[in-house]
Amino acid sequence: MRQFLCMAMVSVSFLSEAGVVPTNMNRSINAPNALAIPSRLGMNASNTSGLMDADNSLVNVTDFASSRSDEARVNPQFLDEALETLSTSEALGVVHPAELYKRLGIQVTDEHDLQVNKIKQWFKHVDAYRIRDETYGETSEINDMLGSAKKFELARFLHRLRGVPGMKGRADSLQKALASILGRNTGKIFPLWLEDGVTPIKAYYMMPIPRKTTITGVEKEKYQCTAARRSMLEKWLDYVHDYVEKGHVYGNDAIVSLLVDKQGKEESVEFFHYLRLHTYKSEVAVSLQRALAVEHPDTLELMFKLWLNDKVDPGLVYEMMPIAAEKGLKGLHNREWWPDIYDNLMKWREYVKAFNDQRHAEMEYHRKHTYGISSSSAKTFSEDDVFSQLILHSVMEDLVAFLGYIQSVMGMDSFVSKMYKYLFKTSPVETEDLIFDQWVLLDLEAADVYDSMPISIDVDELKAIHKGFAPQAFCVYLEQLLRYVDRVRTRDQVRAEFSDDVLISLLKENASAESLRDYLKELGKGHRKERASQLLAALDADG
Repeated sequence: MRQFLCMAMVSVSFLSEAGVVPTNMNRSINAPNALAIPSRLGMNASNTSGLMDADNSLVNVTDFASSRSDEARVNPQFLDEALETLSTSEALGVVHPAELYKRLGIQVTDEHDLQVNKIKQWFKHVDAYRIRDETYGETSEINDMLGSAKKFELARFLHRLRGVPGMKGRADSLQKALASILGRNTGKIFPLWLEDGVTPIKAYYMMPIPRKTTITGVEKEKYQCTAARRSMLEKWLDYVHDYVEKGHVYGNDAIVSLLVDKQGKEESVEFFHYLRLHTYKSEVAVSLQRALAVEHPDTLELMFKLWLNDKVDPGLVYEMMPIAAEKGLKGLHNREWWPDIYDNLMKWREYVKAFNDQRHAEMEYHRKHTYGISSSSAKTFSEDDVFSQLILHSVMEDLVAFLGYIQSVMGMDSFVSKMYKYLFKTSPVETEDLIFDQWVLLDLEAADVYDSMPISIDVDELKAIHKGFAPQAFCVYLEQLLRYVDRVRTRDQVRAEFSDDVLISLLKENASAESLRDYLKELGKGHRKERASQLLAALDADG
């Protein structure tokens, strides 16, 4: 106890010289070892007697400190020595940081180096005090500092402190604590970070964003749905945007990589989904979802569950999926990507099927339990919708080449044949030449060609399409078939599979001999008179 009082007296003496003695310490302390005061204060055994009363007790040190000159009380070197001694004293634990902060008179708006020197010494005191009181954390530090400064004044001071040697880590930690207090106003300190070139990953650590943790059950559900977490992540994306606007590079791949590392795949999927539905960042969210699926293909299954639950239209899902890391099928020009494009296309078709199954189930439910079917439930995503989506995001030349690939290599004859028919019916004449060239290159057989052209449509379907059906409509499709046959014959005149006998046999699959005769007569009324006569002769010979 005797030793502690001696050290306390020394510390109080130092604080009194710096003008920082708390009022609750301005009392007499028995100090028989007062001669232990360090000589660097300019005080020795002989001149300390002036500090003692008749009872060998220390006089009011605050009064003594006030008798010193102002210059002595703010001298940085003297302050360093005084507080350094305090940091090694057992008396340190009895001084609350808030009280010491006030006594030091730290002014964060003052850019003089003295303020930085004071705050550095105060940090030393805080670190030592925290050993005594572990509940005194960084938020407590910020709150004590805010006692004499406005939030954004303090933000600027901490920003300046990052440039002080040895202070960057401390300043960043305190900026994070301050950002937690600022909440949605965190964005107001972004200009300071941008000015200093703070990277998005550093900004992430300086913001109060919850990290990925091992939690289950109700706590996990609470964590995943925390509005504050989503809000901070949104703010972080705002910072990334501002950072890129300054000319820096930080792409979607980097964003996804960081969030998956810190938040996890499932949480990232849910955040991007939330971002698309509930914020103005829907376009950003779509891009991030696509980047996430490219980097982590296994997340598509998680995305599908969320999208189906919200009845997301397959057309929109297509745009959110990774097709060779490019929107739609525009990456088809690079044939090395075709296997990946094919895989993602098949996954998308799985979603389309699940979406339609969901709609059919809803329609069935409505039939059984209500008087009608809601328009939203009745809407399915047809095969023509699939084809339309592929065309919308494709360069036709690349698309036709890709169809040849999945037909010949992946064995998707039925799908490709249906799409060819759709292209013939909806696309410009130039598409016909692209398709014909592809077929010649693939050396398709006559039956495959026929099945891929509109003329192979059943007569009843043709009647429905053409509102009762007229021979002229059949002739349009027959003309198309004959143009391809002429091209093949010009290239290889001996190919038997494209003879007139074979053509008649194919045409009779969807029309009776009598109907076919009428159609060929109609064909002969135009410029194909000779060709019509040849086909009629083949029809008669076929019996």
